[in-house]
Amino acid sequence: DKDFVKKVVFYILIGGSVWGLSEVALSEIIVRNGLPLRASILTGIAFLIMGVLSGLFRKAHYMLFLVIPAILIVQMGVVLCGNSVLCRTNTCVALVSHAGMLSAGFYLTGMGRGKTSLKKTVFLGSAAALSSAVAFYFVGMKCAPCPYLLSFNSAAGFISYLYAEALPWMIFSGAGFSIGYFLGDKEYQSAGFSLLNLKTPHYITGLAVSLVCWIASAGIILG
Repeated sequence: DKDFVKKVVFYILIGGSVWGLSEVALSEIIVRNGLPLRASILTGIAFLIMGVLSGLFRKAHYMLFLVIPAILIVQMGVVLCGNSVLCRTNTCVALVSHAGMLSAGFYLTGMGRGKTSLKKTVFLGSAAALSSAVAFYFVGMKCAPCPYLLSFNSAAGFISYLYAEALPWMIFSGAGFSIGYFLGDKEYQSAGFSLLNLKTPHYITGLAVSLVCWIASAGIILG
């Protein structure tokens, strides 16, 4: 049904835009202040956003669409500053890996077809993050590896990488996905959501939120 498709696109645009802004803005804040666990925090936020969407619509493949606006925001530097696409290739690899692994796990476990539990959502988020971290390690090494990633480029380094990066990813993502899923599920269970027919004010509000995310991201990238 057309109304349902419009609703999905509406939430994907908003969620993907917020995801992209978090990658640009929070990354900048964390780096400037010398804070730890940058990748883990960003991964946890990504899984929280994907969790909300999966709780709302119960479909695995929607997470793959959610990553599109996020990547477009991350890569705005190519258009605005003339940067090479390779500058943020590893970030994009991570985003696609997050969405791909979580989507696959969501489908294979049959989550969304019935009531689920806290343990299951934590497990799925953690398992998807671990799979994403491993995929990112091997793909990232081939694409545009940064000096930090290259410091793990050995058999012993891979074990260190799992401890330094994959383990925190699992913790943040297990919590993030679980919180996001139950927030989305709570809204899904409400009568108001199932009956919601998006009107012009809804679309204007959603587009405004998305536009703010894009403009803020552009300002940070140009700054």
